[in-house]
Order: sequence, then C-alpha cells, then structure tokens
Amino acid sequence: MQSRNPIRYAPDSGIINSAIIHFPAGCDQLVEVLVYHKTVKVLHTPVAGQRAQVGIALDDTTQSFDSREEIRKDDPLQILVINHDNTYEHTVSVVILIGPETYAGP
Repeated sequence: MQSRNPIRYAPDSGIINSAIIHFPAGCDQLVEVLVYHKTVKVLHTPVAGQRAQVGIALDDTTQSFDSREEIRKDDPLQILVINHDNTYEHTVSVVILIGPETYAGP
C-alpha cells in the first residue's frame, strides 16, 4: 500500500467551498482520497459510529465535493492519497477551492 500526503498551507482566509478530485481510469476504487484541515477531516465526511479511516475512492471520473469549512491564512491542508493497488501506481489530482470569508449560500 502506497500513501502520499503532502501538506500545503492556505494562501488566504475564507471558506473551503469544495474539492475537485480527478480519478484516472484504472483506479478501480483502489485509491482513497481524504482531505484534512488541521486535524479535521473535511473530505470524506465521517460516518457516525465508524472508527475506520474512509476516503473517497472512484474510477475514471472527475467529481466536485462540497464543503463549508472555515479556514485561516497559513492553516495546514493535507491531501492524503492511499493506493491499495499493489500492481500499479495511480496519479490522482485534487484542487481545493477557497472562497470569500462569508458564505452567502448557493
């Protein structure tokens, strides 16, 4: 199992509006993605009563996931990519969108 977990820092204060995640063909739900702000799991939303770490795992798709997490400039953001495929490496892309500090709704 391979894991990559780069930490980046928020360029501005605001609201994490969403994360866009691209899973290339061949991931076959074998690659999990989790997004953390400080120590809070922003994506995937924890399931009540579930203790295991569960991420988003898809195949051959680009999806946007909503979030409403308040963030401050220079707060740490961590993208955790876990590859459960022992045969192939997979490159998953993640874009975090940070909007204005006040959220006015959709």
